This record gives sequence, C-alpha cells and structure tokens, in this order.
Amino acid sequence: MQRRHKSIMATMQNNLHTNFCGMSLKSPIILLSGCVGFGEEYTRIKGFSNTTVGAVCLKGTTLEPRLGNKPHRIAETPDGMLNSIGLQNPGTNIVINEIMPSLKKNETRFIINISGSSIKEYGEIAKQSNSLLTKPTLQKMHPDVLTLEATAWLSSTQ
Repeated sequence: MQRRHKSIMATMQNNLHTNFCGMSLKSPIILLSGCVGFGEEYTRIKGFSNTTVGAVCLKGTTLEPRLGNKPHRIAETPDGMLNSIGLQNPGTNIVINEIMPSLKKNETRFIINISGSSIKEYGEIAKQSNSLLTKPTLQKMHPDVLTLEATAWLSSTQ
C-alpha cells in the first residue's frame, strides 16, 4: 500500500509541472513572500519542505536593513486580519551573501522580492541581485511596486 501511495504521489507531482514567466516549475504553487519569510522558517516544522512547491517568493528585500513598523502590527477584523509589518528585513547584502547561500537549492526555485522607495533604489537592488540570476535557483526578481506606489502617494499627500 505504501509503495502504491508513493507511486500515485510521484504521478501527481509529474502532472503538476508547469511553465510560468519563462520558469520551469514542478508545481504551479508559489509560496508568497511574507507568508513563509525567506523560505526556510516553516521547513523547520516536521513534515514541511519546499520540495512540493514550484517556487518560493522571498520576503521583501530593501537596499538597507529595515526594522519594520513598531508594534502593534496586526489587527483582527470581522473578515480576517490586517497587517502592517513595514517590510522588516535584513537588507540586500545579508539576503544575497547569507540567506540565499543557506537555502536548500535542490528543493525548489526562489524568486527574490525587491522593495524600495525610489526607482534608483530598485535599480541598485536589482544590480546587486543580478549575480544571483546566473544561478539556477533564482530565476526571477519580483519588484514590489505597491511599495513604490504607496511611497509616491504618501509623498504627494504631505
């Protein structure tokens, strides 16, 4: 029975293979940035791994480290919750030189999520991250343009 179960799971996994934005993924499931941090936090829980997902979109990364917003960052609502973490992250240098090398690259693909408050900052992060694009584990950069739009809106209202 166990052998048959493994065979069914392997068949299902092969059937989920897809292409997305030029990336070959073993599954159409992409874990979203923020939900799983930098992709290794939830894998510490027994039974969880990145092996069954197509990719992990890493937590938003800014050029310089950010502490994020002061508490209280989460509010419960009748329909769910709101959060305002404030893009807490260790900065591009730590992500590129410490976090990315520590990820289990044989498990899945990783998409770096870049965030900034100006076009120049996005460009600098992309430039620094570009060396990672030559490695097979990081195939895309995801610019978090909502951050830029929110910053532009805040600037225009003040």
